[in-house]
Amino acid sequence: MTTDPELTHTTLLVELDRRIRHRLPHRRRRRVKVHTEPLAMVIDRLVSLAITHSVLAVASDRPSGIHELDTALADLALGYDQLVADLVAGRRRQPRFAISRAI
Repeated sequence: MTTDPELTHTTLLVELDRRIRHRLPHRRRRRVKVHTEPLAMVIDRLVSLAITHSVLAVASDRPSGIHELDTALADLALGYDQLVADLVAGRRRQPRFAISRAI
């Protein structure tokens, strides 16, 4: 039996999103700012950037674009840290939709 990598990836993100939602405090304040995407999607982008960075760093001694990737990773990591702090403190909430499984 073969497994579709995209389906496996999506399934992993759905499960990660479910677990994150379960662990976050459940606050029902309407005035809390909503974030534009689930935290699992931010983690997915961090992983993608880190993999791309690693591949480019190994590919050559002076890979082009590595500085831009360093900057993107640093910015996204900072945004992730800030988002987690806001979610845990109740200053921000995840969107009501969850990551949907591939059809």
